[in-house]
Amino acid sequence: MLKKVLKHPGVLVCLIIIVALVVLGFIAPLVAPHDPLEVQANLKYAPPSPGYPVGNDYLGRDVFSRLLYGIRPSLLWVLLAMITINVIALGLAMLAGYRRRGTDEVIMRICDIMLSFPSEIMVLAIVGIIGVGLRNILIVIVLLGWPWYTRVYRSAVMKYSDKNYVIYSRSIGNSMGNIMLKELLPAVLPEVAVIAAGNIASLIMSISSYSFLGLGIQAPEPEWGAMLNQAKESLALNPQQMIAPAAVIVGVCILFSLFADNLRNALDVKHVKSGWRRKLARYKKQKRKEAEVK
Repeated sequence: MLKKVLKHPGVLVCLIIIVALVVLGFIAPLVAPHDPLEVQANLKYAPPSPGYPVGNDYLGRDVFSRLLYGIRPSLLWVLLAMITINVIALGLAMLAGYRRRGTDEVIMRICDIMLSFPSEIMVLAIVGIIGVGLRNILIVIVLLGWPWYTRVYRSAVMKYSDKNYVIYSRSIGNSMGNIMLKELLPAVLPEVAVIAAGNIASLIMSISSYSFLGLGIQAPEPEWGAMLNQAKESLALNPQQMIAPAAVIVGVCILFSLFADNLRNALDVKHVKSGWRRKLARYKKQKRKEAEVK
């Protein structure tokens, strides 16, 4: 799968940009030209200049440095939350889709109960109880996010669990864990990758929205949604303050949407092959030999 993905030019370009953003997030203290928390009253609402390429905010802080520091809460933590959601959802989906019967029934009923509550209202309610902050927002999103992914991935697992190569693997005595890891996981992983990549943009927008509402990361720490919240106070007099953080949020969301589209084209999810043709051919050959012996 990795070779097929890296051969696709669209995926490769998007992946390079994403990796570059992640690296910038990690090394922001080294590359940021100024301290993102440094207040300079004489540079209040200063326009872009050689030393401040995106200008300064209402406290004279460097907007460009704040955008770089904002990569961590706005992107890196979002990616970590998405990975956590998908690990939980994929594990439960494989268990439900392969075991079926009682295990499937219990997991799906839990998912139904969780999905019966509006997610946005639940986030607001739980954050209101446990307190605001990016960490609390991410914990709540993970707790409320896995049921939907579990139902979607379960359908994919069930589709492949009845394939001949899985039946053959079961008939020769392979354990459930071995079948899940070596047969089912390679088959469903392309679909999981496409779905997860496509929903990262939505998660970034959600985290930024909560920060914009004042529920996420708190001032004076830099975060893209929080920067929009602070810029709205001067929207009438200095509308340019909202351009930079809004452009970054939209640009990153478009980037992940393009990445998901190109990833889907590269993997061609409808025609995924995970080595099952070779296993099926071997199975048929063995059956022919048994028929000849008889």
